[in-house]
Amino acid sequence: MKTTIAIITSVILSIVFQQAPLSEIGTIKLPVNLDHSDGKQIAAFEKVNFKYLSSTRGLKHIYKIGDILFGFEDFSRPEKLAGSLEDYKERILGEVESIELRKTKETVDIIKHNNTKFLVRKAIREDECYYYFMSDTRAGAGIRGGIQFKKADQQKAEKILNDFLKNIQFNK
Repeated sequence: MKTTIAIITSVILSIVFQQAPLSEIGTIKLPVNLDHSDGKQIAAFEKVNFKYLSSTRGLKHIYKIGDILFGFEDFSRPEKLAGSLEDYKERILGEVESIELRKTKETVDIIKHNNTKFLVRKAIREDECYYYFMSDTRAGAGIRGGIQFKKADQQKAEKILNDFLKNIQFNK
């Protein structure tokens, strides 16, 4: 069921949110020690190290940082679909309630860095962690992504994610 929800979420996000060049959205500072592996190497690493569907699958930019997978992409949201992160969080909470019945612990929070709000969805199942993030949009553009790691790397992964979010500067 977790795989089904993750696939549905990924497909919906891919269809609904169109791509825009990163240069139109803003600037980012990438985490240090990135491994610029190709898609096949990332997929092989994921298959060997993780049992469940990746939070980085399908993203435009995917990197390996030690044993952590990290990915992101920019997106634009059509005006007719504009809604707040709070609205999106409320929709997700219904999914989280059904997920609670399984062995997945999941939380959804909205945090703020540099006057930009980010929705952060954290899912932990057994010894694997999957975090998804999405920024509020500026002039219809934003950034979203994910990070996947083993529970033993949680502190390092959270630092990578927080540093990344703190260093996003939107142009608009």
